[in-house]
Amino acid sequence: MFNQPVSKTKYILGLAITLGAIYSQYLLGIFGKPWRLFYVYGIPILGITLLMKSAIFKKALTNNKTALKFGLAYYGLFTLLGFGAASLVFYLIGRLDPSAIDLLNKPNPVLHVSLQYAKIMVFLSFVVIGPAEEFIFRGFVFGGLLNMSKGRRWLTLALLSSLIFAGAHLYYILVYGVNSIGFLIDITAFALAMCFTYYLSGGNLLVPAMLHGFYDATGFLSIAAPSFPAMWLRYGAAGLGFLIFLKIFIQKFRQRRQAA
Repeated sequence: MFNQPVSKTKYILGLAITLGAIYSQYLLGIFGKPWRLFYVYGIPILGITLLMKSAIFKKALTNNKTALKFGLAYYGLFTLLGFGAASLVFYLIGRLDPSAIDLLNKPNPVLHVSLQYAKIMVFLSFVVIGPAEEFIFRGFVFGGLLNMSKGRRWLTLALLSSLIFAGAHLYYILVYGVNSIGFLIDITAFALAMCFTYYLSGGNLLVPAMLHGFYDATGFLSIAAPSFPAMWLRYGAAGLGFLIFLKIFIQKFRQRRQAA
């Protein structure tokens, strides 16, 4: 998606900087600290920007209408698929090892925060977390792979970059053990939705950033406003998105029949 070719050396270096910053927060004992966002996002963004200059930004605000259509559609499809697959995994784990399910009662370390902090994080989800993670994982990780492959095998690359994104959420493995499989499937599904949006819109990052911010904000909103049905908002939007996906699918199906 970049205008100029990306060298493997720059890509590997950028990926190493990104994963190094994310994983080192556990070794340094700063995971859970409010200011860690500046560390885990600031270092990768600075490193990637120095390596790639303005390449990622050039198409970040283009094709917003197309990006919104596909963003909502694939957010709906993959959010519902991820939820269903994760639920099945939790069910199977419970049948095979009922004691393992007890780990699910542990609080999510990201959402185990105070009421005031949760309110701040609702705001930061839109202005920091969503934009930063989309810049890093869709703009650089996925976009860089697309550039080096010249757009070939984009579905495979979307899955690969989504698995890298899921792997960055190490805390699920540390807290939930085998149950983390369900959480990581859900995260991978969400990342795939953002990859589809990015690719089909020609590199738009604005819509993925907004959707990512919305997705994360609903989690913090459930803490900041316990009486507000935040998860209904998240999955209600997914339901709406799925209807848009069905509309797109039916339109394309009819077009192919007419062309045949």
